[in-house]
Amino acid sequence: MTGDQASGDRIPEAPVPGNRISADQMSGHPVPGNRVSADQMSGQPVPGNQARIRHNDFGALKPPALGDWTPRLSVTVVIPAHDRQETLDLTLAALATQSYPAALLDVIVVDDGSTTPLRLPGLRPDRTRLMTSAPGGWGRAWALQTGIDAAAGEIILVLDADMVPHRRHVEAQLRWHHLAPYLVVLGWIDFTADPGLPAPAEIREALEAGHEDKLFRPSALRHDWAEDIITAYDGLRSAPSAVAFHVHVGATASYPAAFLRRMGGLDTSLVLAEDTELGYRLAQAGAVFVPDPESRAWHLGLPTAMRDWAELKRYNDPFVADRVPSRRYLRVAPGRQWLVPYVDCVVHTPGRHEDTHATMGCASREDVNDLPPEEARPSTNDLPSEHTGPSTNNLPSEHTRPSTNDLPPEDVRATVDGLSYEDARPSMNGLSYEDVRATVDGLLAGSLPDIRVTIAGPWSTLTPERRHPLRDPDLDLRLIHAAFDHDPRVRLAAPGASLPGSPAPFLLTLPPGWMPGHDTLLRLTEYLDEHDLGVLYIALAETPDGVVSARLARTAALARAELVAGPGEHPDDVIHEVFGVEWVDGEAFGYTRRPKVYPPRRRPPSEQEQQALQQEKEINRLRRRAAALQAEMSQLRRETGKARRDAARWRDKAETWRREAVRLTRAKDHTVLKRAVRRVRDLTFPEDQTT
Repeated sequence: MTGDQASGDRIPEAPVPGNRISADQMSGHPVPGNRVSADQMSGQPVPGNQARIRHNDFGALKPPALGDWTPRLSVTVVIPAHDRQETLDLTLAALATQSYPAALLDVIVVDDGSTTPLRLPGLRPDRTRLMTSAPGGWGRAWALQTGIDAAAGEIILVLDADMVPHRRHVEAQLRWHHLAPYLVVLGWIDFTADPGLPAPAEIREALEAGHEDKLFRPSALRHDWAEDIITAYDGLRSAPSAVAFHVHVGATASYPAAFLRRMGGLDTSLVLAEDTELGYRLAQAGAVFVPDPESRAWHLGLPTAMRDWAELKRYNDPFVADRVPSRRYLRVAPGRQWLVPYVDCVVHTPGRHEDTHATMGCASREDVNDLPPEEARPSTNDLPSEHTGPSTNNLPSEHTRPSTNDLPPEDVRATVDGLSYEDARPSMNGLSYEDVRATVDGLLAGSLPDIRVTIAGPWSTLTPERRHPLRDPDLDLRLIHAAFDHDPRVRLAAPGASLPGSPAPFLLTLPPGWMPGHDTLLRLTEYLDEHDLGVLYIALAETPDGVVSARLARTAALARAELVAGPGEHPDDVIHEVFGVEWVDGEAFGYTRRPKVYPPRRRPPSEQEQQALQQEKEINRLRRRAAALQAEMSQLRRETGKARRDAARWRDKAETWRREAVRLTRAKDHTVLKRAVRRVRDLTFPEDQTT
């Protein structure tokens, strides 16, 4: 890696589309061994004749039954080892008894700085060689990359030095590689904690007799989390793009050699979690992950993940968070920046480009019509008013989209090169510094912090010679350069240059002058993931020349399409077949045209200021409500006092009335008694009445 590349002053040369530069270019570490040349890396089968697998559904492939087919691909088994002589002897004994043809199989053992140098045992495959790790590094990834660099097989099978594969282990994996050149095949691991180990000759005898299952006593512990994922998603066939690579465990896995080298090999800066990081990049390169339960192997002893899971996770999390953006739960700290962004955003600049063309910014009507009927974008005239984007007829002339009628037809459509700035270069005529700044500002102000914005333009034309500052033909370009040259989240690159580093899961290309809302990018990526689409076209406006649009693409879909597309086949057709293409309305996701005056003359309030203002309004409202409640309480207190006084008065009256009632009752009773006595007397002494 040159000094310029290491410092980030220039963009590296474009790698193969859909993939990343090598691990050492990203991390700054030297490459172990001799890197494979470009000619060696071109061993990828010719595109166009490959099986087309949708998402990770490899069910369309029909692998032959074990023992009932004729292999033709050569395989190199690479075994990194550190102080594992006893178990290495058993691994090599098992490989010497494989059902895969010996003439097509060779083995490379890489000694990763063992305390006592490793040796090759007598019982081993005929074509086995021992080498030491390349100088300058250490660890499993470093040793493994050394072996990969030296491997001559068309397929590379990685096997740890504490594994005892079953007799048909290699054959089971290799049969898949004969069906498609972009498969990553994963073996099935059984764990044993038996303290005693058999002799290598016993391993050979058990494999030849087909008694591998009886070699060891199985442990109750398994890779339950991986097997649960595989079972939950129909053997991984229905796994979403963001999930399938999670089960990539490097203890036993095989890869097409050209495919593995093409996407950069291992990240040799990692000591642990290298298989997790590799699985992520394999997915971005378009790989399909195939777990094969018939490719069984014993793991001698329990791995670190089972013995000390908490400490291993504590160690791995910072490294994985930095390199695997799809692990969103590891990126919860607000405002953080990471080595690998979640979305790469590309915006092109205005300038004097002789080769100006629009491969993405304005899709012609014919292009929209070429999409499958259910995915074609309807005319905005047919949409409800709330979904209709702003009419470009009402925009100032400098905002209207230039005609694409003079462009070559092949330049109007989007290209498949997902990791090149070239894939979405809109026409620059009529665009300005304000357009580019508004778009980039909108991206950086969004709720998704882990993005990387690239502004593509002819920066080399900005020379220091004397010029009229205000009459400079490259004035807008200079203003853009001045505005973003020192922003660490923004890169200035030449059109057509490659995106540096490990690929982001998503690539957004957006024409200048259109501003995403605060949550626009987050909502779009969630929509793309929810529907597991390959490309999402975002219609921004409709003009007589076509639909002005942005594009959010899944890196894995772009890479897969590039792997399987035939000559003359349009990339969008292939992407739709293997992942899906859909159109959505930009306004519904928060896209707006930039204001006529930009940047605003008055600084817009920050998010914190807006929140403070909103909170102040809420506080004032609550204060008014509290005052009203206090007044109401005072009125209730007055009414309560009056009620108490009235109650006392009525109690006094009630007592008076009670006493009066008693008096009257007594008086009435006296009168009645007198009448009764008189009546009795009259009845008793009637003669007294006559006298």
